[in-house]
Amino acid sequence: MLLDLDFDQEDKERMRRLSARAREGTLSPDEEVRINNYERVGYLLNILRSMACRSLKRPAPRKTRSADQA
Repeated sequence: MLLDLDFDQEDKERMRRLSARAREGTLSPDEEVRINNYERVGYLLNILRSMACRSLKRPAPRKTRSADQA
C-alpha cells in the first residue's frame, strides 16, 4: 500500500551520514547528487502518501440512478 512506502533502514542510515557531511560542508560532487536524489524521492513519497490519505478519507462516489430506474 502507498502509505507503507518508505526508505529501508540502510538508506536512512546513508541519508544520516550524507546529511552530517553536508552540514560539515564536506560532500563530494557524487554525494551531493546522491543526497539530492534522496531528497527528491522523499518529496515524491510524501506526495504519494498525502494523496493516498486524501483518497481514503474521501467518501465513496455515489452511483447515479439511470432514467429507467427513476
